[in-house]
Amino acid sequence: MPRRIPPERFGELIRGATDVFTALGYQRTQMAGIAEAVGVSKATLYLYVESKEALLWLCLNYADRPEEFEKPEILPVPTPAPGRMVEQVASRIADVARFPALSAALRKPRASDTRQELHDVLNELYTLLEDNCRAVRMLERCSDHHELGPLWQELGRGPGRGDLAHYVELRIRSGQFRQMEHPRLASRIALETIATWAMHIKWDQWPEPYEPVSTKAFVLEQVSRGLLADEPPAAAPR
Repeated sequence: MPRRIPPERFGELIRGATDVFTALGYQRTQMAGIAEAVGVSKATLYLYVESKEALLWLCLNYADRPEEFEKPEILPVPTPAPGRMVEQVASRIADVARFPALSAALRKPRASDTRQELHDVLNELYTLLEDNCRAVRMLERCSDHHELGPLWQELGRGPGRGDLAHYVELRIRSGQFRQMEHPRLASRIALETIATWAMHIKWDQWPEPYEPVSTKAFVLEQVSRGLLADEPPAAAPR
């Protein structure tokens, strides 16, 4: 008689495995370590998934989903066919990595309202990283996977970083951003600052207390001040 698996245990497995993959990356993660983190035996773990590859597949499917985990009808979950995981991740990146404000800004030689345009560009980057922080963090850490690594560099990191750099260079040429010797470095600093507070801070071992909404507004304001030309000085506190 097949062993019955409690539905709630499936969600515990996904959350625990996601944490391990995010901490160690793909190559260093071992099924025995995941079983220990979840609190089951290694044999029990193989009742859920056929392989480590199948478990990573599940974690990527469920990362950042607010709804409850639903146990698959067929267990153990089979190992995905070669190339299938890449197709899934590429499809998800295409669905979520949309930057309408940045795309619109790149089509204009000048901004009619530079501050508002820059805020919209930075805000959509921040929001995307904040809403997809677990998936992005896990993909970054699992870039040692033979298929996911090249895909993440090509589709996950390259386009957003390159387009933001082109935007900064465009607004420097229009005189609406301050002149700087290394515009691409400036755009990278802006992106990494946003990534720190939208995503990486959630894994900080010794975090400072902060309120997410006000922190987001403060970070966007500070990044904007570093880019805008002729920014007036901040008013002295009363």
